[in-house]
Amino acid sequence: MPAYRRRAALIARAQIYNLNVHHLRVIKPLVSRWRVFERTALDAAAEVERELLAGYLVMLEGAAAVEQEVIERANARRKAASC
Repeated sequence: MPAYRRRAALIARAQIYNLNVHHLRVIKPLVSRWRVFERTALDAAAEVERELLAGYLVMLEGAAAVEQEVIERANARRKAASC
């Protein structure tokens, strides 16, 4: 798609869809609804996968926070430049 990166950046800056939105509005509700971390009687393989998922969620939350900071700094620079 032509200009995909530019359009994706515009969408992220506008807070329409970015890692933070994805994490908070898609992933967390799904994991909660599926009660992944409340389930018991899992076999060893499922426990390993659940631990991998937990690690991924921590990584995603960190990446979303970093991206959010970058977006906020960029928006602040744009606002300061337009004044």
